[in-house]
Amino acid sequence: MSQAVVPGFECLRHQNQWIWWNAALVDGLEPCHFDLQAWQTQGGAEPAAGRGSACRIQQGGADWFLRHYRRGGLIGKLLHDQYWWSGLANTRIVREMMVTGQLAERGLPVPNVVGGRVQRSGLIYRCDLITQALPVSASMAERLGELTQEQWTNIGKVIAAVHAEGVWHADLNAHNILLDNDGGAWIIDFDRAQFRPPDQKWQQANLNRLWRSVCKISGGEDNAPQEQWQHLLVAYNS
Repeated sequence: MSQAVVPGFECLRHQNQWIWWNAALVDGLEPCHFDLQAWQTQGGAEPAAGRGSACRIQQGGADWFLRHYRRGGLIGKLLHDQYWWSGLANTRIVREMMVTGQLAERGLPVPNVVGGRVQRSGLIYRCDLITQALPVSASMAERLGELTQEQWTNIGKVIAAVHAEGVWHADLNAHNILLDNDGGAWIIDFDRAQFRPPDQKWQQANLNRLWRSVCKISGGEDNAPQEQWQHLLVAYNS
């Protein structure tokens, strides 16, 4: 298979690489646009939070966010950025572009995908994603102790809107919810996200994961903002 079709994206193969770009945002992308090390060496990158595999870049006046996929946990210590190849359509980058692209098209507060790349080497592959930088000032994690009732409410509404579209977020935590200066909330990082039939079980599991993240940042459940969390739940269920 030479390419995987992602609605709204063009795709070209460069030897062992496949590159997609959002035709509504750019005329095309090249392998150099995904070279994280080159951006860092040239000083054209602003480090971003995460596992040292992402940066904010400026390209032709555009403000982008480049992320190189890396594994977490124990398996990440062994395989780092390598994933098992089972077909182009099954790569994590294609699945993330599919989910994020559809949510953005429906007007939800998620990043616009600029493009993606897969590099295959035998039975393994590596991948990268470029999104438009969001008009945000901090993450929920960074502002946890300062959040207003309006912000808690807006976070609950955004999660409810994503769930209403049938999207299960694989890692809904306070670092993946971003806040803008107008009190709005955005959700990022749809790696491994899936469209699923509406079901209270997986929706509640997403909320539970976020609550555990809030408790961890707060130094334990006893110190967590339980009253403020109720504002989130009320908004989510409204």
